[in-house]
Amino acid sequence: DALTLNFASVVNPDAYGAANGAITTLVSGGTAPYTYNWVGEGIADATSANQSNLPAGTYSVTLKDANGCEANASVELTQPDPLPYVVTPTLTHVSCNGDNNGAITLDVSGSVAPYTYTWTYPNGSTATTKDLSALTAGVYSLKIEDSIGLTYEATYTITQPEALTLSFASVVNPDAYGAANGAITTSVSGGTAPYTYNWVGHGIADATSANQSNL
Repeated sequence: DALTLNFASVVNPDAYGAANGAITTLVSGGTAPYTYNWVGEGIADATSANQSNLPAGTYSVTLKDANGCEANASVELTQPDPLPYVVTPTLTHVSCNGDNNGAITLDVSGSVAPYTYTWTYPNGSTATTKDLSALTAGVYSLKIEDSIGLTYEATYTITQPEALTLSFASVVNPDAYGAANGAITTSVSGGTAPYTYNWVGHGIADATSANQSNL
């Protein structure tokens, strides 16, 4: 009978970049024994009847029987698209107005690692590290590129509190020589509550109180 070569089964890789595809041949006719010659990426043994642990790609096989009769077949293994990017940022905002202790830490998965990172600072300068630290308040732009050129872009805003200001809402002087009935009331704005106080002066009973009396 005429020598024929078909594929009994073709299993595609189950994830992008995976090498777990497989091809099983089905031969009929001709005269045994048969010889095989495979061509394709990931072929470990080009003379084997069947192939496994294959990445996506095109695979061709030439079959010859004992009489030199020949049959050929080819098949393309496909793979799923890459998983989407999953980027989880952790932002540390500036603690005091004008400081530079902000930070952005990234947890990145999906797509096709390895990744490259390009950050753009509020002043236009750039960085290529995954995470950023010693940041001032402002908007930071991120571009991630994976090993096959897929990109992810995002912006993150590092905030800071309003400048902390302290003033005296009222100051009451003692009303007689030697009297201890003066008072000071503070007024605070900006910063981040809760606030702590540390008073220094004659007659202070509680240095941690916002306001003072009996002075």
